[in-house]
Amino acid sequence: METTYNYIKQEWKTLWAQKIEDRWIAEDIADREYAVLFMNQGDIIWATRDFKPLQFYGILERHEKAIGKRIRPIDPKVGGWGKFVREEIRKSRQKEKAEFEESPKPRSRGPIKKGGRGWLHSV
Repeated sequence: METTYNYIKQEWKTLWAQKIEDRWIAEDIADREYAVLFMNQGDIIWATRDFKPLQFYGILERHEKAIGKRIRPIDPKVGGWGKFVREEIRKSRQKEKAEFEESPKPRSRGPIKKGGRGWLHSV
């Protein structure tokens, strides 16, 4: 079975979509075994008190340590297409707009109502 990022993400979504909600004791329980997520059937995945919730990136780190290579996609702040778009394309468009725009005109607010005394409705 291939343990890629998308498969782990898909299992994570099904875990949370098909959980058993026990409202009497305020817990959510796994409905079946999720070997990829290191969960057994009946394990508590959410509780209201004194509980450390599951973390998706914690599960990914366990897989990365076992495999020995990175599974997660690159963070957009570090690199990749998102950073390229932010730094190169958006900035170039902003520069082009600044070149073509003239100096901003002052906004006319119209005549002052009631001679500058505000919206008085007294006679």
